Amino acid sequence: TRDDIAKTHPCLTSFNRLPLNEKKYDTTLALQTLKTLIAIGYRITIDKSPSRIKSIRLPNDPYLQSNGYKPAPMDLTQIELNAKMNVLVDLLAENTHNVWAKERISQGWTYGRLEDHLMRRSPHLVPYKLVDDVIKKANRDTATETVKTLIAYGYNLEPPSGEQATEPGIIFGTKNQIIYDFRSYRAEKTYAVQSGKWYYEVEILSEGSIKLGWAKTTFQPSNELGNDENSYAFDCLKARKYFANSQESFGKQVQIGDVVGCMLDLNDRIISFSLNGELLLDSLGSEAAFTDIPVNDVAYLPALTLGVFQKVRLICGQDVDHLKFFTQCGLQEGYQPFCVNMNRNMAFWYNKDEPIFSEVDEHSNIEVTRIPAGSDSSPALKLSHKLFETQEKASWEFVRLSLPVQINDYLIDELEKASRWDEVKRRISKKNSGYTHSAKLEQHMLKSGFSISDVKELNRTYSDVNEQDDNIDLQQHDLSGETGSTSWIKRKQSALTKTKSFENELKVPTVQEAQAMMAMTTPRTRATSVEALNRKAQIQPESPDRKIRSRSPFRFLRGKKSPEKDRPLKKAGPRAQEIGTGLLHPHSSNVSNASFRGLNPPFPLSSIGKRRSTIGTGTRRGSRAKIETEILPDETNDLLDSSVLDLIDEYFYGLRIFPGQDPNHVYVGWVTPNFKNFSKSFESATIKKVTLQVWSETGQLSDYFDRQNCYMLNAGKLYTEIHEDETTHGSRSNQGMFIGCHVDTASGILTFTADEFPIDRSDRMH
Repeated sequence: TRDDIAKTHPCLTSFNRLPLNEKKYDTTLALQTLKTLIAIGYRITIDKSPSRIKSIRLPNDPYLQSNGYKPAPMDLTQIELNAKMNVLVDLLAENTHNVWAKERISQGWTYGRLEDHLMRRSPHLVPYKLVDDVIKKANRDTATETVKTLIAYGYNLEPPSGEQATEPGIIFGTKNQIIYDFRSYRAEKTYAVQSGKWYYEVEILSEGSIKLGWAKTTFQPSNELGNDENSYAFDCLKARKYFANSQESFGKQVQIGDVVGCMLDLNDRIISFSLNGELLLDSLGSEAAFTDIPVNDVAYLPALTLGVFQKVRLICGQDVDHLKFFTQCGLQEGYQPFCVNMNRNMAFWYNKDEPIFSEVDEHSNIEVTRIPAGSDSSPALKLSHKLFETQEKASWEFVRLSLPVQINDYLIDELEKASRWDEVKRRISKKNSGYTHSAKLEQHMLKSGFSISDVKELNRTYSDVNEQDDNIDLQQHDLSGETGSTSWIKRKQSALTKTKSFENELKVPTVQEAQAMMAMTTPRTRATSVEALNRKAQIQPESPDRKIRSRSPFRFLRGKKSPEKDRPLKKAGPRAQEIGTGLLHPHSSNVSNASFRGLNPPFPLSSIGKRRSTIGTGTRRGSRAKIETEILPDETNDLLDSSVLDLIDEYFYGLRIFPGQDPNHVYVGWVTPNFKNFSKSFESATIKKVTLQVWSETGQLSDYFDRQNCYMLNAGKLYTEIHEDETTHGSRSNQGMFIGCHVDTASGILTFTADEFPIDRSDRMH
């Protein structure tokens, strides 16, 4: 017999002489171990049985027993286990505990705080995660010896192939998937209670897995109610109560339409449940489901866990009349509704597993290379995959640029947008209709015989006149009359000295020609007169292989070229200040008196030379109305009105797929901040789309729009739509492609190279 004081044990003998129950336990454990290996997915094979197995020779003292038995274990010191074998050891250790617990329970043993052999109570009949670390280590050592023993006898344990090898959560044919088959709900922590007696009801609307009860504020919604020490639950389907992942029979099964009452008494430290106004009892006839619950520095909240497709109606008592059985069971015992005297509904939290974005570091599968901006190219990011992708297992990476674009709160259509541009152009055209280029007047005077001192005197005169007459309406200036500043200028011109006669055949270049000549000069040697520009052009002719400037993507900012002829001089401004390669006047914006230059995108002027267009454009197909504008050369000396900056509301980025890459494996577009891709692959058909329709009181459809959080298209599909003729006549080798993605924050339109999507206002697009 076993005697812990005398240190005697009946199992210290050979296997053939073991007691029947111990021999059966060892045999069952070995059989369950082999079944576990097969259930996990391991394949057991044997190549060649070893002829001799080395054992450890132990000394007689103290291993030799009085019955003549001396253990001779196998020498397993030379066998090393890899990472996959260690995962197997953990699973076998847990299985060892489960097999032992099953045998003890079948023999009539129950859980007890202290071990009692007479009453057959054991403190180790708990889930494996709550077992003492000493027992866990013993079970792990036993499992390690088992695996090493199989390897020593010549057995090969082949781990499962594919994804099963990396998922250790598979046991007994089941898999711990990331997507849960339940959802837990918990009231917001601000509603937690620490004293009193509280009551709420739940009406059952479906037949399935439903758990109701109470939870502490430390309860995590990712857990199932009753599976930890922070929650107490009643299972309506199985008629059992749960706490700390332990369960007992309680009450009776609930049917559809029944109402379950959940009561929390923090004064007596008990939790009770009722069914249709009657208290539920346990197997011993007690009305309390849980007793001696902690109340010191602990707050409780209503909580419930629902299975897939389960529905309930939660009634917390904000309106006492909605409680169906509160007067029969609850009111007389002194309970009060949980949401009594509340003016608004109580907020609930629930578990939701979703992936989060992480920064691309050096250990990521994606390598990001920054390409700085050049003289004729914009800054870019080059994405490359570090791993080689095969057709059997293609690795998809979801990459998002965290620079969102905010859609306007109020959306307009294309007609209203065009009308706003026309209004701005009319205002600026009216404002600048009386101005002319100062270099043109200066050239007239120099060729006509005036001296340099006369030109400088005239410029000072114009500066004084400009400051005095800034607020005078241009319509008040009569060209035929000599009023105001015009008569004063004529009197001033009469005092100038003329050295030779006026040349009628003087050829004055246009503003475009003057700008082209000024562009070839450097900022240090630039001259503002056309005469100096002509001499510069004769010395340094234009190179024939000069690069052509790309077109601006903001072509809708340009105005139509006016067919009007040169107008007479109305008002001359001061000498232009040199900024970059263009001309900027401190008090006015100058345009050519021969044609209207239109508007320019809001890029700052600088001294680095002429700005080149950094965004390539292509033909964009869609249903949007086109604004009739003329595409003019992109020059930095096109000037902007400050009000025009508010109308710059179109953003662009491009994606270039290099030659040899399969565009069918690339998706490009825009997403909202709440879009998270949890799947290992991406399919356009899985994007959820919701259509909202607004109907008037007369029954007519007044408005509708579509909502979705992902606007992405397959690059291969776009390539097929663009090159339809080539695909019908025969496929050609992929030479790469460039996809442009535009978003208009004013009209709410996402436009691709071959498609477009309407979006809602106030959205943020990545």
